[in-house]
Amino acid sequence: MPSLRSKQSTKARQTVQLSIKFIDTYIGSGVFAEEDIEKGTFVCFYEGLLLSGEEGLKRYSSEQQIVGSFLFFFRHKGQEFCIDATYSQGYGRMI
Repeated sequence: MPSLRSKQSTKARQTVQLSIKFIDTYIGSGVFAEEDIEKGTFVCFYEGLLLSGEEGLKRYSSEQQIVGSFLFFFRHKGQEFCIDATYSQGYGRMI
């Protein structure tokens, strides 16, 4: 499956200082901005594997739920897709 963004392109476009902080044992960690963000400012990419919506639903229902759900479902030009960021190191999966 193709990866949507490379690490290089993410670092090149990121303009907001972000940090990962532990929230609690139920939620885990989250991403926090270290400065105010103006409306319309690019924050980060949501990186991961691009899947069909059907494959995304299969993963949602499978054992992958054990490691947490980092699936983003969307529709583009009438088709359903899913980005699986389970193993991504990007900030986007934590927003």
